Amino acid sequence: MQTKPEFRRSERFPHKYIIQLGEDLTLSPYYAVSRNLSETGMYFKSLFELYPGAQIRIVINDYMSSQNHVSARVVWCKKLEGTARFRYGVGVEFLQAQINSGSTASLPTTPRMKSPGTQGGGTVIQMSKRSLEQ
Repeated sequence: MQTKPEFRRSERFPHKYIIQLGEDLTLSPYYAVSRNLSETGMYFKSLFELYPGAQIRIVINDYMSSQNHVSARVVWCKKLEGTARFRYGVGVEFLQAQINSGSTASLPTTPRMKSPGTQGGGTVIQMSKRSLEQ
């Protein structure tokens, strides 16, 4: 059987990142692990199921290029078989900047990718749910 080729908007880089998910600063943080990242999205493994369509906010603390805030939407979530550490694989799409009518404020842009050979150590991605008041 022949597999279908994948067509993606941007190249994926197989880097592992520590991801922190949280809805509120008063709650205990929740951690997951990213498996690959591109300029348009990310795949990570999670203990908990995330529902397609849910919007999350990602804070990327990169000590070399400062801090980036990125909004993302859960595209898919699949139960993983044969793994003891994580139960779900999650794919998210980064949301592009959107200018609100009557306002100059916009959502953050997606992060810029480093080339695969220049990965810096200590990169942490913190994810939190966007509140409606923002």
